[in-house]
Amino acid sequence: AKGGASSRASTPLRILPLVLNTSATNDIEVCIKPLHNTFNNVDQFLEFLELYSILGATHFTFYNSSLGPQVDCVARDYVARGKIQVLPWKLDIASQKEIRTEGIFAALNDCLYRSRHQGRRFAAMVDLDEFLIPGEDFHNLTDLMRKFTSGKSRVGSVSFQNAFHYLLWEDDAHFSAPAFAPLI
Repeated sequence: AKGGASSRASTPLRILPLVLNTSATNDIEVCIKPLHNTFNNVDQFLEFLELYSILGATHFTFYNSSLGPQVDCVARDYVARGKIQVLPWKLDIASQKEIRTEGIFAALNDCLYRSRHQGRRFAAMVDLDEFLIPGEDFHNLTDLMRKFTSGKSRVGSVSFQNAFHYLLWEDDAHFSAPAFAPLI
C-alpha cells in the first residue's frame, strides 16, 4: 500500500467508553498540555498553580512527558494534597514529528473528558505561560463563567482574546495599542 497505509489500517483502535456525570458542579478544571524537555522551572510552575487557584480553579491535570527533578518534587507535594493530578504521557510513536508537539490535542481531549466524567462543569485548556484574567466586573473565573451560563444560555465553549506581554523586549515607542471592545 502507498505510504504505509496498510500498516496504519491494521493497527487496532483503542476505544475509551465515555460515561458523563450529569451532576456537574461549578468547579474549574485546568488542563495543561504535556510537559516535556525535562521541564524544571519551579517558579513558573508554582506561579501558574497558585494564580489559577486564587482565580478559582479547583483542579489541575498535567501530562508528564518528562519533568525535571525540582518540578517533579513540587508536583508530588501537590498530588499528595489532592490539588493536581499528573498523568504519564508517553506516545507509542517512533517520532514526535508524526504528531504535533507531544500530542497536545489528544492530551487536552483526554483532560476534557476526564473533567466532565468527574462532574466539573468548566475546563480551561491552557499552557503554563497562559493566564485567563477575569475583567473588573468579576471576582474570579467562576463568576465570569456564570455570566456565560446563567439563565437560558447554553454556551458550549468560550474563546478569549489574548495579549502578549514580553518582558524581555523593550517597548516600541512608535506603537500605540488599538482599543479593544470589552469582552462582556
